[in-house]
Amino acid sequence: MAAHHFQITTRWRVEAGISEVAAILSEPERFPDWWGQVALGIRTLDRGDASGLGSRIAVHSKGWLTYHLNWQARLIEDQRPHRWAMARGEEGLRRELIRRRG
Repeated sequence: MAAHHFQITTRWRVEAGISEVAAILSEPERFPDWWGQVALGIRTLDRGDASGLGSRIAVHSKGWLTYHLNWQARLIEDQRPHRWAMARGEEGLRRELIRRRG
């Protein structure tokens, strides 16, 4: 069977820090714990490299209608912002502005 490649982009707005959300999303095997209406079962096929890139999972899910889907996903990009580093830069810039203003 030919593979079909597509991308689904969606935005969820939650009150949480990026690291807290990233930690949850980095454990796909636990998706059924909190997304059980859709994610019926997930198993890891390949863990990928040390950062998780290249990891592959098999997903058994269902939609609003009565159909079930079995599909696979691979992590090809991680777009987590380096928030800690940027926060340190903001703090340093504030101190520098105060120092220069005397």
